[in-house]
Amino acid sequence: MVFPSHSTEGVDAFITPDRVILLDCQPLLAMSKVPRNPSDNSRNTNREDADFSVPENDNEIESLQYAAFIFSVCHVVLIVQDWGGNPDYMRFYHTAEMLKPATPTPTEDEELVEYFPHAMIIHTKTKPPYFSREKFHELQEHYRDAFALSNLQLHTGLSIANGNVVKTLNAKLCNGEPLNLYLLPPFQNENVYKGHLGYNDLFCKMRQLIFGVAPIPLSHTILTEKNW
Repeated sequence: MVFPSHSTEGVDAFITPDRVILLDCQPLLAMSKVPRNPSDNSRNTNREDADFSVPENDNEIESLQYAAFIFSVCHVVLIVQDWGGNPDYMRFYHTAEMLKPATPTPTEDEELVEYFPHAMIIHTKTKPPYFSREKFHELQEHYRDAFALSNLQLHTGLSIANGNVVKTLNAKLCNGEPLNLYLLPPFQNENVYKGHLGYNDLFCKMRQLIFGVAPIPLSHTILTEKNW
């Protein structure tokens, strides 16, 4: 019997020729990560036994560990999903923030403050209506409310509405600084006009935004590639 599986288990690392370190994390909270058979899990799966966890809880705990780790060691975190904002995921990210290990970093005034990375929310397989001004504004406000109490750096220009990607989406539409929200259409025939830039063009512009972020110190001590 053949089961579908993810290409990334845990966290994979890749170093580009420009010495940029990329980390790819397995899907968070994905039910496909739950063991298919009780025998696949070393822990007791009896739901009537309060002393032991169930696979779903183990999966959530593991996902929180990965998310907290990524929040601690990355300059830019890409939150990728192919559907609208799920309230459960919003709560998950807030919990991961609270569980993130303390990583103080210096400011210009030499004060130590808690480090939080840039976060960029990416929607893949986005349907054409969401590239319209009305739908994008609605999506923007949804995430603005959901992350109102977040410490992640979510207003740092990593947005499809920064005025340089899609001309009709800009800061005025977003009622201020745009949230780091980026939309990608389905990967399909580029020769069919959908009312917006094609996948390849939008992906290239997104890549330029990400690699254009100026890195900031992750800790108050000098951090080299080796001890990172």
